[in-house]
Amino acid sequence: MTKRACILAVDTSPGWGGALTSLATLCGELDRAGLRVAVASRAGARLREQVPYARNLALPEDDAGAIYGRRYGLRELARARTLMAACAQLQPRAILANNTPAANLAAHICGRACGIPVIQYVRAGFMPTKTTRVLARNTEHIFAVGRAAARTLGSIGARYTPVAEALDPAAWPTARGRTADGVLWCAALARWKGLDLALSAYDALEFADRPKLEICYAPLDQRHPDAGRLPASLPRGAFSSCEPKGLDSIRASCNIFLHTSLSGEPLA
Repeated sequence: MTKRACILAVDTSPGWGGALTSLATLCGELDRAGLRVAVASRAGARLREQVPYARNLALPEDDAGAIYGRRYGLRELARARTLMAACAQLQPRAILANNTPAANLAAHICGRACGIPVIQYVRAGFMPTKTTRVLARNTEHIFAVGRAAARTLGSIGARYTPVAEALDPAAWPTARGRTADGVLWCAALARWKGLDLALSAYDALEFADRPKLEICYAPLDQRHPDAGRLPASLPRGAFSSCEPKGLDSIRASCNIFLHTSLSGEPLA
């Protein structure tokens, strides 16, 4: 029996956003196409729920302050060692990097060290730096998901293939019959996510009748061209948490998901 070729997918998202869910959809397509899939991620148990057939590998946990500089370099080297060990065992034909180039420096280090081509799925705008330009030039192929990614890649002269993305209906969550009176807004703090719109709409409701609003967010470095900010004060009845560990319990306390993404949203 012929051994199936392997693809190593690398995901550096917090583990609860649309990027991970859409990666799960893509991995399903690769699996159906006859490829073995291994996924290296921070997502842990949530990844195993979404990609149960994949060989799931845990990346070293993220350091919230490691955005640039020495801490960033040390984190990426630690992740690269994990990936190189996986490549020695799995012998993948390609590495699929599921984020912006700088967020996947470890995947690029591993690919270069092991002589494995890196395919990059860029799902959002990013800071056009010298590092991102070098990484883009040394990537086998780049797919730009949405206009924000395409705009930034174009600004650094990178060649890319634009793609539209939507989630496989099989991956959509099913109704659970929740009766809890709560509203959930959950996204990265990017301008296109429309948090200001959500808050202004919530603030316009009569307080006696409005439900609680839970804001779960992942921060972006303020030097990022699309970075947004959490307001200094929130309307009464609104609560915020940064990359919450207890997202499942927060989600279970809400019966409405508020989606306010604007025109720059990478996911369809």
